[in-house]
Amino acid sequence: MSEEKTVTYPKFWTFVLPCGCPVGSSLADQGDIILATPTQAWNDHYETVAERKAAARKGITVRPNEDGDWELFRNPIHSQHVQATS
Repeated sequence: MSEEKTVTYPKFWTFVLPCGCPVGSSLADQGDIILATPTQAWNDHYETVAERKAAARKGITVRPNEDGDWELFRNPIHSQHVQATS
């Protein structure tokens, strides 16, 4: 018999700029796959290694969250975004 294991994962993975503002989000449970780790979320959100490296150079990080950070997505764009994304 195989041993059953429980894996805990968030509802969403949110990608954030250094200022803390979100720039994207991935749903962790996508039906046919589950993004249980930050690496899986990066690979899902950014298709290529070059895209992932470019995002990391801009200081973008990924964090787990349960509410989708909807309030953060509704906030106006901050001036730091221009610096972080250019």
